[in-house]
Amino acid sequence: MVFSAYEAAQLIDILEYRVEQAFYPNALSKEVIPLCASLAAQKKGDARYALDLLSTAADLCEEEGRTTVTEADVRRAERLAEVSLLRREVVRLSPYQKVLLESVYSKEEKQSPTEIYRQFNHIMRLSGREQVHIRRFLNSLVSWSYTAPSR
Repeated sequence: MVFSAYEAAQLIDILEYRVEQAFYPNALSKEVIPLCASLAAQKKGDARYALDLLSTAADLCEEEGRTTVTEADVRRAERLAEVSLLRREVVRLSPYQKVLLESVYSKEEKQSPTEIYRQFNHIMRLSGREQVHIRRFLNSLVSWSYTAPSR
């Protein structure tokens, strides 16, 4: 199901309605709803994202035994949402792409393409997979195109 993008003002209305239904009065500091709406508007106007941010921020607040959700809670919820999104994207990668990702991030220092290729084949060998020739490796890199997930 596809939902049209909302503008920040529309997201504020949606969030305010939900807050009236689900929260005690004064449970949110004044900047929480506009911040959730603004962040969601930047994410293609996704109302679900705004609601998830608000819900996660409230959960974080509750876990700490506080009664008022703050901007800091929303910022932490935003970081958690980004990690969750990244995890979902990594799961969707092919096994070959996962090995490449591991090759790139396996070392702290900056690596040349040749070092990445060597690390890639090292991981392939350790996992019992066939190593690839550099030409195939480079052709694969060129042929991969990243398509952002639709929201």
